Amino acid sequence: MIRDIITPLDVASRPGGRRTVTPPAQRPGQPPAAAQAPDDLADDLYRGERGPSAAKPRRAPAKPSAPPAVDAGPVPAVLVEEPKPDNWYKKLLKYTPAEAIAFYLALDGLCRSAVPDKVELRGYLGVTLLLSVIFSWMFLAKFWKVRRFSTKLLSTVALVAYVFAIGGMFATFDFYRPWHGTAVVLITATFLSLWDPPGTIAEA
Repeated sequence: MIRDIITPLDVASRPGGRRTVTPPAQRPGQPPAAAQAPDDLADDLYRGERGPSAAKPRRAPAKPSAPPAVDAGPVPAVLVEEPKPDNWYKKLLKYTPAEAIAFYLALDGLCRSAVPDKVELRGYLGVTLLLSVIFSWMFLAKFWKVRRFSTKLLSTVALVAYVFAIGGMFATFDFYRPWHGTAVVLITATFLSLWDPPGTIAEA
């Protein structure tokens, strides 16, 4: 008897044939089978081709790479600010009225523009300094209510040191150097700091 019906067994027995597996029928009242995960299904297929004891090798998880080291560079050095001459000028000017300084600078500029001779200019600048000292004393007594002679003397020292620092009549002498003025300002302002400036005490 010749069979015209081809069964799955006939397909599997043919060369190159592929065997198909039919899932078992679900019984009434039985919960549906859980779906296999893709990795588990791949393991089952791998075992079916290589044998029951074969298992598909899995790749080890990649280890996170360490962040690259950042070069912070050399540690900056701490810079110490050096005292500037301008700060010493401000300390020096606390002991003399600003009006006396402005009076001297105005006469100094006038003399320098009008007298070209060095020796003659020295005399005019000397008179300018003397007039500025007198005006400073009168201003301290009238507006700052300064009565003590010592306080007026300190103000005069500060005024003369300021004139020496910017040159004045002293710059007309051959011995004068620019650094002399800076040195006088530093020394005078340091010693004057031992006394209170005019106007900061009740009875000056």
